[in-house]
Amino acid sequence: MDVKVEIIDNNQTRIHLDGQQYIVPSHWFWPQFEQNWEPQTFEFFKRNLIKDTHFLDIGAWVGPTALIATRLGARSLTLVEPNPINFLKLLETQFANDNFLNSWTILNICLSDSRGFATIGPLDGVFNASSATNIRGHSGVQVMSVVAEDLLRSGERYSLIKIDIEGAEERMVKDLHKFESTEAAIWLSLHPPFMMDKANFFANLFALSGDFYLTDQNNSLMDWSVLKEQVLSDEQYPKFGTKWGNFFEVGLLPKRIFSDIGIRYS
Repeated sequence: MDVKVEIIDNNQTRIHLDGQQYIVPSHWFWPQFEQNWEPQTFEFFKRNLIKDTHFLDIGAWVGPTALIATRLGARSLTLVEPNPINFLKLLETQFANDNFLNSWTILNICLSDSRGFATIGPLDGVFNASSATNIRGHSGVQVMSVVAEDLLRSGERYSLIKIDIEGAEERMVKDLHKFESTEAAIWLSLHPPFMMDKANFFANLFALSGDFYLTDQNNSLMDWSVLKEQVLSDEQYPKFGTKWGNFFEVGLLPKRIFSDIGIRYS
């Protein structure tokens, strides 16, 4: 996908995606968007998002993956973002692009293992527009929490679900099977350094292996034993991670929808 970023002024930025233009509120991230940002994410999205279907973006941050899904032809999108600063930026983006008013639904909530309220933080991170959704300090902001099935819209056809919740995937991993009922490929971001019990997290994720294929960005099968090594690794900056540490993504493809070579049946 061809990406160009144009700074309009201190308040707005224009994003060019394969010839389509979008206006977004200025943010430190956008100049990085055109610098080969997460090529694995682009590849997985291109392979698995079906035009005119629904995209669920859990941990939408300031909207890069929502823009990609929009450009790839998603008919409707649900964007889940617990950080109130990021949520407001998503609203600004929605109102700055008229066609988003009908296609984007933006929710200021977090995904967890129970309904109620959860604290995101730390507080200074929230006010600096951090994408963190799990508490890493003693202060934060309370937001409403929901469980997986609360995010599935009746009557929608899903082809892609992205989950990037900064370590909180540890809390809701047992509920990932709820998304198996959709037709969606899942692009799951993993943040082992933020987890309380990495071994238990992997065990819960591996319990889903009967329902999901584990894949890379190309829908090619990955070995669960390799993933176990990556999750449990104590290496601070492994070669499979990012420049920030042991953070990476994997694909989960429902076996009833995909073949073992990553091809969607229908």
